Amino acid sequence: MSFEELLGSLVDFQTDGRDWRHHTWPPGTSIAMLAQALNSNGPLPSWRLIHSLLNQLGASVASLPAFHAAYERAKLYRPWSDNIHIQQGDDQGGTYVIQNTGGTIYLQPERRSPRRMVEVVEPMIQDAPGYNLKPDPLSAQSLPELERLARDFWRWADKPSSRQLATHSKGAFSHATIAKIIYDKPDKPPLTMRYLLGLIRGCGGDKDEQQRWATAWRLLDQGAASSKPALTMWTTRAG
Repeated sequence: MSFEELLGSLVDFQTDGRDWRHHTWPPGTSIAMLAQALNSNGPLPSWRLIHSLLNQLGASVASLPAFHAAYERAKLYRPWSDNIHIQQGDDQGGTYVIQNTGGTIYLQPERRSPRRMVEVVEPMIQDAPGYNLKPDPLSAQSLPELERLARDFWRWADKPSSRQLATHSKGAFSHATIAKIIYDKPDKPPLTMRYLLGLIRGCGGDKDEQQRWATAWRLLDQGAASSKPALTMWTTRAG
């Protein structure tokens, strides 16, 4: 009995001989896979898919060896393909695809999409000895001034585009958000430390550089926060 005949007999048993296309199958039954498996002229699904389909159709465990033997015979007259791993040497291996067009078997390397190259941000080029043109974040007296120095730092780093900054910021911001900051747009968001460090990182700043800007931001932010309670207390007493 061929694979298609054996599978057809199981389907007839489950449908009491009625057309399987109009039968109410249990949820999860792959009708498309069943149609492909029954078509003797079409590609033969992998055994893994067939095994799953047989479980969906309620095949007994005892019948699986007969189905597998019929499946292997179907490979002689039906197109099929499968992936195999061939060891080429002690330290070399490759994945190949077996393709059977229904009588002729081909073995060829598996084609895979090339890996996307990850662009690495270049480190900053420092000033020549005797020159110190890089903005100093620790000289800022307020958060707005620190933001201005951050824009000066961006210009000093040769003004990378907003998309480049977003790519190398490790998800700190989108290119649209950082564009508003570096171009000083009226609707720009507040310069949080996350945005600030993403900007410095996107410009090629290393860990030491990021540490200096983070320290400057913390000093100014904590100073602003600590001044608010004192102002509130003075206002209360004055009232």
